Amino acid sequence: MRAPLLLVLIAATLTACSAGGGGGGGDESVVYTLESDAPMVSATYATADSNGIGQQQELGVAPPWTKTVQVEESLLSGNAFVLTGSMDPVLDASGPDGTTITCRIEVGGEVVAEQTSTGQYATATCTAR
Repeated sequence: MRAPLLLVLIAATLTACSAGGGGGGGDESVVYTLESDAPMVSATYATADSNGIGQQQELGVAPPWTKTVQVEESLLSGNAFVLTGSMDPVLDASGPDGTTITCRIEVGGEVVAEQTSTGQYATATCTAR
């Protein structure tokens, strides 16, 4: 399955970008969003705080899906924020599979990345610095 490779890629991207950093205080909202015509999607997204950089995964959630994480302002510079969404197949034939998925990342209310992918079991990945 693609998930283990995806997690390695996210970790590598975040690690490679974690050397930067600026001054300042306070937190900034990073909003991850997935929209799809599929009945269920899975999301893998990056987190960053003073303890380090990580990732979270939410499986089998109904779209539209949104997650807001608070990131220390000093960690916004030099770090990559990644969201990958994939459509979950309908295995019991209870409904149609989806054909479109869109990921979006907003930082401080501004859309900084957006991607749409189409096709059966499509995956969309957004990356923002």
